Amino acid sequence: MRTRLLFILLLCPLASMSQIKNLQDIAMEYVKSGQFKQATEFISQTEQLDADSAEALLTIKAYCFYKLKNNKEARQTLTTIESYDISTPESDILNLHYINTDKDFDLLKERSTELLEQDPQVFYNSLKILSEKDLRSMAQNLENNIDTLDEDEVSANKTALAVIYFSLSDYQHCYNALSSAIEDYPIGFSYYMMGKIKTQSQEYISATAYFNQAEAANFKTLSLYKDRSTAKGLGQDYKGAIEDLDICLQYEPSAELYYLRATTYTALMEYTQALQDINTAISIEDTIAQYHNQKGIIQTNLGNYAEAIMNFQTAMRLNPNLNYIDNNLAIALEKAGFAEQATTHYQKSIKRHPDHADSYFNLGRISYDKGNYKQAVKLLLRANDLNPRYADTQYLLGMAYIKIGKADKGCFYLNMAQENGSNQASQAIQTYCNTTPEPQISEEE
Repeated sequence: MRTRLLFILLLCPLASMSQIKNLQDIAMEYVKSGQFKQATEFISQTEQLDADSAEALLTIKAYCFYKLKNNKEARQTLTTIESYDISTPESDILNLHYINTDKDFDLLKERSTELLEQDPQVFYNSLKILSEKDLRSMAQNLENNIDTLDEDEVSANKTALAVIYFSLSDYQHCYNALSSAIEDYPIGFSYYMMGKIKTQSQEYISATAYFNQAEAANFKTLSLYKDRSTAKGLGQDYKGAIEDLDICLQYEPSAELYYLRATTYTALMEYTQALQDINTAISIEDTIAQYHNQKGIIQTNLGNYAEAIMNFQTAMRLNPNLNYIDNNLAIALEKAGFAEQATTHYQKSIKRHPDHADSYFNLGRISYDKGNYKQAVKLLLRANDLNPRYADTQYLLGMAYIKIGKADKGCFYLNMAQENGSNQASQAIQTYCNTTPEPQISEEE
């Protein structure tokens, strides 16, 4: 349900700002719970008691009628909003929707461009109040009629079209519209959208470059720095990611941002700083399982296994279905000397995440250490199938094959591990795989 609404608070003669805010909060509680009819009834009662205060609720009322498919009442409410000159970004979007349903495509093109030029991010955020069906209808009609525009209007309309597709998370169509418009209509939000698209397609260097262009075009928002930090982190530019998260925390010192910076410090192996940030995140919001899970990872890396076990258990209590929590707990248990309990949790992790390589590797390693080489081969083969670039798996798999007398297969995986950067594999190859016969010296006749 799309209920992300941004409403203007009005100074009314018969009610204070706080009273109006309270009325809006009550109305929005109905909206958030999907009780649109009750919301309209509440607003109607407010109108009877205090018409001036109710003006601030008209956009909510129009939205509720839209959700109830009572288009007549929605349109009438929007007309009232216009007559009072109290339009909001959301009422503008609802009007745009009805322009589309009326098939007034010339006005649709004109108004969508106007809203884009007023503030592209507000345009994007406000579009989310519409259903996917209505957004797709608007996008299709806009796209079908772009060819009727004058040449100097095409790029702006294609950019508006791109924003609509972006609000749908339809990145392919968004990219198609943007790629032919961004050069002639270079606004910061366009570069931002391209950065998001490139991040989705795992082109992290390109994504960062587009985010940089967005910043240069004066699009300096929290979302830009947060998303650029993500692209940098995924591209392993962890220091650059931290620089952006530092900026984000100046905007909004939230638990989520401290958590994100903690994960980035963890990737940099700066565990003391990571622990400080995750403690701050938990002090702000202590009911998020992922935060306690991350603290457990950090404590494991610091060698504080007892604390790590408690952190993972807390995370599991808050969210028993948290991804990979059994694997993380098992690692801490194993390092603390509880191998049997660790094995149980590795097995649980495999059952829950049969396509996750780490638990197969960890169980394979335990089997290898116990001398159960055939079982190790079975588990490590599965781990390598799931993650064919992890040199530690290939090294251990090669050694397990050698232990059961299959040197050819063992050397094959040792060579694979060496190609992926394993120094241990290089040494093992010299010991077990150097089978080149010494040259024979023939006697001279």
